[in-house]
Amino acid sequence: MPTHASEVSVVLVAPDGTRRVRALPRVRPGLHEAVVAGIGAGTRYLLRIDDREVPDPFARSLPEGPYAPAEVLPPRSPSTPRRPIDMKRAPVIYELHVGTFTREGTFAAAREKLPHLVELGVDAIELMPVASFPGARGWGYDGVALLAPHAAYGGPDELASLVDEAHRLRLSVLLDVVLNHFGPDANWLPAIDPSLFDEDEPTPWGAAPRFSHPAMRALAREVLRLYVVEYGFDGLRLDATHAIVDRSATHVIAELSQLARGMPGPPVLIAEDERRDPMLFDRLRLDATWADDFHHAVHVLLTGERDGYYAPYEPTLSTLADVLRAGWRGPTHGDRERLVYCLENHDQTGNRAMGDRFWSLARDEDARAATLLAFFAPSSVLLFQGQEWGTRVPFLYFTDHEPELGAKVSEGRRAEFAEFPAFRDPAARARIPDPQDQRTFERGKLDWSERDRAPHDAILALHRAAIALRRSDPVLCDPSAELQVARHGEMLIVTRALRGARRVLAWNLGHEPRELRAGGRVLLASREDALHEMHLAARCAVILAC
Repeated sequence: MPTHASEVSVVLVAPDGTRRVRALPRVRPGLHEAVVAGIGAGTRYLLRIDDREVPDPFARSLPEGPYAPAEVLPPRSPSTPRRPIDMKRAPVIYELHVGTFTREGTFAAAREKLPHLVELGVDAIELMPVASFPGARGWGYDGVALLAPHAAYGGPDELASLVDEAHRLRLSVLLDVVLNHFGPDANWLPAIDPSLFDEDEPTPWGAAPRFSHPAMRALAREVLRLYVVEYGFDGLRLDATHAIVDRSATHVIAELSQLARGMPGPPVLIAEDERRDPMLFDRLRLDATWADDFHHAVHVLLTGERDGYYAPYEPTLSTLADVLRAGWRGPTHGDRERLVYCLENHDQTGNRAMGDRFWSLARDEDARAATLLAFFAPSSVLLFQGQEWGTRVPFLYFTDHEPELGAKVSEGRRAEFAEFPAFRDPAARARIPDPQDQRTFERGKLDWSERDRAPHDAILALHRAAIALRRSDPVLCDPSAELQVARHGEMLIVTRALRGARRVLAWNLGHEPRELRAGGRVLLASREDALHEMHLAARCAVILAC
């Protein structure tokens, strides 16, 4: 174990609380190591660093959370073959938060809902971070033990069962991981070695991880190895890659990409990155990146909101058309399947003060038409839990920090909206749900009974039809099909062509029916009466085979 300490021991904790201490001698400066006999699967232990006892931040299991002893686990192997993701096919990915996806909020309960996702037609599920963090509830981006699945969700065995069942049902599985920072509470790594973090590289969560340090770099490699090799994940989504600081000759992301490519059925690495820079693919060798410009352009167009990061986007069809042509707000990117589009994700919903969902913000007709556009585009598509039936259940920001830290988080949550016109009044800010209140968390749990009730059943049918068409149509299933985007007044016309066949999406954003000059056979419409005698109804969209 690398550490700055002079004395290091392992404290073995028996079920009755009895403790046995085994010293780890220093074998060279900064490294303490020993073979400790009598340790098997299920053994609980702590680390003693000089006179301080801490849980192992490299543990594979923390059954009682990151303030309690770690548990020894044997190496595991997936029970089902992995299902590698081919980004060239522009997959449909379904993002979910284990704690709110079901009423129970566990890996086991999520496993029971997988047949719904198979019927929906998605290619992969993406779990929001599951690394262990203090408290019972949270988004997962405050993880402190990256190798130990969060105990409140069910722990390592249940996570493995979820992945195995998904593979059995022919679903690929992605995991969102956070390498750019550690949570503010119960991060024991500095107790082992303060030089694991770089005080000269501050982040909103504290000093940045120092990936030039061999142990921190080894931890990043182990995150990839553990979740791919032992749990069977088919890829990782890397949170905020623009905030991963590494001045090494080879950036840690590039190293992870190289390692991933050397694995059988290489797992994919998908970035969340705000830079819109082709170096993500050229230098860092990532497979894909979230491209939020599509979401922002559609959101501003349909809602007129210009607050915060929506300010650079004009609420015009031209803005949306420009994003579709280039792929994002920047130089045209040819490999559109490597850009992941969405109408909703955890950030775009949860970063709103009231956790408003897409189907609550947009008019029903507009949301239906935008759904067709998202699946018509050649980019990969991400859905957020419940979006497929148009849920209005909010997804709010929620935490379960210790009281002193929690009070600061609650205060900071409301303060961050002070510059938004709707919340400049302190009374308005006071209505923002308190992230520390358990009711805030409970409000975000999906209501699965909505799915079978009107109007949600019709929205679900639309999503199933759009995904099925995207999969089966010989033009729409090929991201290499030529893409053309045109605007005619209040009509958006998007054309995809391949080997003489053309598919046309027309979206009338006006308030009157518009003549549609292009003829063709209707493949899918945002509503049944959208097209009548080649006149497209107001606020409707249609996909044609021409």
